[in-house]
Amino acid sequence: MIYSKVEVQNFRCFEKITVDGLKQVNLITGQNNVGKTAFLETMFIMAGTSGELMLRTDTFRGMPGISINLSGAGATESPLNSFFHNFNTDKEIILRAENEDNWNKVTIKSSAPSTILMSTSDSEGRMALRGDQSRVLCEFVYENSKKDNFANKLTLFPEKKQISFGDNVRPAFFEAIFLHNVSYNPKEDADRLGRLLETKKDPEVVGALKILEPRIKDIKIAPRGGDITILIDIGKDRLIPLALSGLGMIKVLRLIVSMLSVPGGVLLVDEIEVGLHWKALLPIWQVIEKIAKQYDVQVIATTHSLDCVRSAVEAFSGKQKFDLGVFRFEETKQGIQSIAYNEGSIKAAIENDLEIR
Repeated sequence: MIYSKVEVQNFRCFEKITVDGLKQVNLITGQNNVGKTAFLETMFIMAGTSGELMLRTDTFRGMPGISINLSGAGATESPLNSFFHNFNTDKEIILRAENEDNWNKVTIKSSAPSTILMSTSDSEGRMALRGDQSRVLCEFVYENSKKDNFANKLTLFPEKKQISFGDNVRPAFFEAIFLHNVSYNPKEDADRLGRLLETKKDPEVVGALKILEPRIKDIKIAPRGGDITILIDIGKDRLIPLALSGLGMIKVLRLIVSMLSVPGGVLLVDEIEVGLHWKALLPIWQVIEKIAKQYDVQVIATTHSLDCVRSAVEAFSGKQKFDLGVFRFEETKQGIQSIAYNEGSIKAAIENDLEIR
């Protein structure tokens, strides 16, 4: 397991929040706009060693990337300002996570000024920074319990239309996959599945897909129209594209393939119940519990579904260790806070129909 405690300051909607008691598998609940997805983003950013992951989280949300082709003179706000709580770039973003004696910390500092000043440089309207040829947008300072401390800067080069993420090229602290509902790249799933097929892990994938499609016998990948297509064998005269089987099959495939692809790492899932019928939730959670334990994958998922929470609790009940963490994010006078449930309190909340979503 990667982390048991995460502290976040000045990030997105969080002025300050602590999530303590994370387990092997975790569910984050709560109403809309209380930071469930933002918390997943903090975990994703802490996995890597450059600002590239930070920019990727905006892509997951369907937001445009950094634009450097501006018309006319003037200033545009730095695209990283939205990561700072209330757009206040005077305060640093601090992300800190720990498990026993091991900890990682990422400090993100916005470089003043927080605007990118641009002006036309010639009659053709090509753009250049006023006074400078480049602009440092943010500095990322990485610290950990192993004293492997370093920093990287995210620098914009408008004329070259390039972004630099720093010279300190380091391996990721841990492997992480973020399954977001807004952004979906089928090629990534096909690539991961291809690697699993090479190591003969397809029986585990097929076994999970049988939850929704009992007829499935095999799964393959094949080139099609310049791309790679995932095909399944359900006993028909020909293989059929997985995409024709519905959103639920795609969701289960993404979950299982991603877990098998990050042994010892983290899987982050936004709205895990989307596309899944409530009757399928219990067997899916049972598979998640088994794979998470077998491959030491820490799963952190968000949900709005009480059925999803019930099914997860049932799947983990009766085990030697109740390795499910359930947390509710709630807006309070002190800002957004995390309320943790243990095995007894979550079961009591469900039995008494208390609001935990």
